[in-house]
Formats: sequence, structure tokens, C-alpha cells
Amino acid sequence: MIAMNKLTWSTVSTAIEETRIRYNLKGSSEAFSYCVLEKLFPNSEEDIKDLITDGGDDCGIDAVKIIVHSTGAHIHLFQLKHCKNIKTAKNNFPSNEIGKILSYISHLFNEDIHLKEITNPILWGKTQEIWDVYKKPNTKVTIHFCNNGTKLTENHRVSLINSLEPYDILFEETDFNSLHNLIVTPNSENTKHIFTAINKEYFGKTNGNIRGMIATISAKDLINIIKDPNNKNEINPRIFDKNIRMFLGRDNPVNETIIQSALSEQNDYFWYMSNGLTATSSSFNYKPSTRNPIVEVENLQIVNGAQTSYALFEAQKQKPSILDDVLLLIRVYETKDTELPNKIAIATNSQTRIYGRDLMSNSSLQIQLEAAFKNLEAAFKNIGYYYERKKNQHIEKTLNKRIDSFKLGQAILAYHQREPDRAKSASDQIFGARYKERG
Repeated sequence: MIAMNKLTWSTVSTAIEETRIRYNLKGSSEAFSYCVLEKLFPNSEEDIKDLITDGGDDCGIDAVKIIVHSTGAHIHLFQLKHCKNIKTAKNNFPSNEIGKILSYISHLFNEDIHLKEITNPILWGKTQEIWDVYKKPNTKVTIHFCNNGTKLTENHRVSLINSLEPYDILFEETDFNSLHNLIVTPNSENTKHIFTAINKEYFGKTNGNIRGMIATISAKDLINIIKDPNNKNEINPRIFDKNIRMFLGRDNPVNETIIQSALSEQNDYFWYMSNGLTATSSSFNYKPSTRNPIVEVENLQIVNGAQTSYALFEAQKQKPSILDDVLLLIRVYETKDTELPNKIAIATNSQTRIYGRDLMSNSSLQIQLEAAFKNLEAAFKNIGYYYERKKNQHIEKTLNKRIDSFKLGQAILAYHQREPDRAKSASDQIFGARYKERG
């Protein structure tokens, strides 16, 4: 749960203001609607303005998004409320328009032609589209209540869900907490990768909300997974977004050893000398009990093994054919729990020494700080500072524009906490015992 405070409120407000500027909108309420819809449907080809139905005679429906696919459709109806300040944001989502929405739903499912008389032209057009789409099999409807504040009270929420149940309508809420997470998490397209699990050297396990697979993978398959689809000579850094560190460079003694091991005449021993990789995913599939099954993985993230991955990529640049015999271990986990990847990353990273700032690099506070600087840069081009929660995260930027998390921690301890002597002598505690202190 993200605490609503000056920092997090600024992150969300700056994103809304950036949206207002980018779309040349008049006010923050309209910008909020655009911001939410843009974050919920990041890959939509439909213009955001074409989703908006807000205005007079909107029957409590502020936006409509209709997604049609080969096996059915999904209709999204939105009630959008913008809070202008942090004080009003702490009030629960207003329930006074629930009645209007339920009335519209009743008319909608009864295909009541009189809706034309009580809806604005845009919503009436959307209503007719819904009637056409709803004839398709496997069509779902979801009502979204979205605001940059607090959710409905539990009583109002239960009452609304019970009222929607006869229509088989789903209900979802986007509040300050979930909107903040959408803002600080970069929009990205779903990714799909494949690799071959060598021979029958694989093992699967399922436990509650997590499913795992351990297998042997070839170095060539790994390189195909991590290379940039638009530039085969470069690595796609997005596949390491959930890793707690960036590549430490080939000058790092461990990484130089990995490269030399892969290039040596005894590189067939690589499987035994490497810790391999750990990755998370939203799903993976393969045909069990078969030899060399093809494993299909969606939204793969390498949370441990960045050094091994980058080192092997560097090795194949020097001698492409040398990796023919290089195999390594891979552990892939499937989970919908958004907290587990970070826990797995912390638990499994031990091949190169991990410092406190590395372990905390994916903490909510560090992500909030990075997002705050990023949104300032987007909204006000003259700011131009880049926060590095991971060492050398923005190495391509000018040094005097980069704000290192460790150095910032030292500055806070020295100036804000008034402990300049401890800022140097006890700097290892900044991201350790003293990390959760609030001054």
C-alpha cells in the first residue's frame, strides 16, 4: 500500500499535469481522465478523446472503451472523479452517482430506445455500439470507478457489486494507490519469448500462488531472449527492469571470469560453474514429459543473472561460435503476485557482493523518487535531473545531471539529519538499519 504523502501526491499530480500539457487540455479534471485511460490501455490504437463521454446527460458514464477480439469482446464503462488536493483525496469515492449508473445499466441491458432521449450524442453512439458488440459470445462488461483519492466505503462497494450481479458485470476500482503504481511502472507491451528445455533436464513445481520450472537452457537461446529486437548487437535492458542491479561492467572481476569461462576450451563445464539465471513471468507453458520441449514465456524478467547474461552476450560478440557448447541453469517462476519478483530478486542475488543500495533499489520509496524526477523532467524540460536508484542506471547522461541514490542518502544523513560524521563512517547503514527512518 502506497502512503498518500507530499512525495507520492506530487508524483501523481505531476503526471496529470504532464498529461494536460501534452494533450493541450484546459483543466486538471480532464487531464486526470486522459491520464487514467492512457495508463489502463497503454497499447490502445484508439485516441483517448474518442473514449470520453463525460458532460451533460452522461448518466454517470464518463468514458467507454470497447475491445473486440476473435473470441468475444470486453466493454469497459468508467466513472472518473478527480480530487484537486490531498485533503479531499482522503475522502471516500463519492457514491451519489451510483444510482444514475445503475439506472443506465438497467436501460442498457433492456435495450431501451428511450436512452437516446436521456444521453448525450457521444454516449448514445457508444450505447448503440455496445448493443451491437454484446451480441457476440463471450462478451464481458466491467464498470470502473477511478479517482486519485480513496475507494468507495465498504458498504457502498458491497451494495454496488450486489446490484451488478444480476447483469454479470465485473467491478474494478482504481484509487490513488493503484494510479500511483501505474504511473511509476513504465508502460510496456506484453512480451513473448521461447527457449528449449534441453533433453529431459527439467523439473516443475506448483505451490499456491506461484509455479516454477527449473531447466537447462543453451547460451544461444539466452542471447536470443535478451537481445534488442530492434538492434541485434545490443541487449534489451527492459528485460532486466526487475533486477536489483544494472550490469557492473566487464572490469568487475566476477564478470571477467564469466566471460573467460565461456570463451575457454572447457566451456562445456559452464553449467557446473555458474549459478545460472532466475526469472519471473506472468505465465509459461510447455508440453510435459517430452524431450526438448519448447517453453513459451510471457513477460519474462531476469531478476538474478544480469551479470551472467551480459557476460555471455559480450563473449558471443568476440567469438560467436564458441557458445555452441555452453549450457546453463534457468529457474522460471510464474506468479501474479506483484511483490514476489522483488522478494525473489533479493533472495537469489548473491553471486557478486550485494550492497544495501542494491537491495533497496526496487523498494517503493526508490521507485517513487525516480518517478518524481522523471515526471518533473517530462513536465518541465529545464529541470533535467536523473535519479539513479541503481548504480550507473543513467550512465549515458551527463554526470552533473545524475543523482546517485547512495550519495543522496549521504547528503540527507549529513545535512537533514545533521550527522555529517556518520554520513561517511556509517554509510553502510543508510540503506540498512537507518533506511526506514523519517526525519
